[in-house]
Amino acid sequence: MYGYYSNFTSCLRSNSRNAIREAIIDLLEQEHGCRLLSSLPYLILNTKQLRWLNILERPPLLIVGLGIGREGWTIIKTYPNDWFFLRIPDGKRPRLSALAMQLKCDAFHYRVFQDMESLLVEADCNGKFRFDATNEPNFSLIKVSEPVRKAMLVKQYPEIIRREAVFKAEYSKQKKRGIFDRELLANMSAGLGEGDAEQIDIALANTIDPFQYYWRTYDLFNQIYRNYPKLDEMNVKFLYFQPPNNYLKTLPSYRD
Repeated sequence: MYGYYSNFTSCLRSNSRNAIREAIIDLLEQEHGCRLLSSLPYLILNTKQLRWLNILERPPLLIVGLGIGREGWTIIKTYPNDWFFLRIPDGKRPRLSALAMQLKCDAFHYRVFQDMESLLVEADCNGKFRFDATNEPNFSLIKVSEPVRKAMLVKQYPEIIRREAVFKAEYSKQKKRGIFDRELLANMSAGLGEGDAEQIDIALANTIDPFQYYWRTYDLFNQIYRNYPKLDEMNVKFLYFQPPNNYLKTLPSYRD
């Protein structure tokens, strides 16, 4: 799975989606040119082509999805990705920080790009925020439960360490013989091939999201037009906005 796994997820420690909905509308409509739409716009394009179109080729649209998570978390996915991690133009804080301060709750955003590259953003109820782009990110600004904290330490799990050691020993033994049992090696390495950041993301999904499909939705625009019934079954609630005129200038530049 090297080289292509990417994911972008925000979480708010609040299960009042009505309050979150109103706060998001209030926050985003303060941005010049951004306005709430009454429904998902009709798409003239062939939906089967969506996954191959980049953001410049798609109609301008801002989507916010609110999913139910465990332990009182609300899971936020957006299109464009990273929308709540980003600052508004000339803003002093990420949108997630402003939202956490308005709702008086803690929040975090975890970004994975190309397996190994990750970023953890924490924001507390006072709007204070912290970035952690280290190889072993951890929570130090907000308090999280032990299962969530352990998810960030997944690479340190004794069982993972043991399995990696056993796999390396078997691989070395076969290499010395010059004969490889590829089926055996594939079975032994199952689940070990992900990058560190990806393993953390999967562990967070298993801990927080009862619906793994939603957490791992990378392209919300594509999924909402092609698989809306599946998202609706998970009780995901959506907001649609006409994005600010300059929104493309505020987005991070990804290499894929």
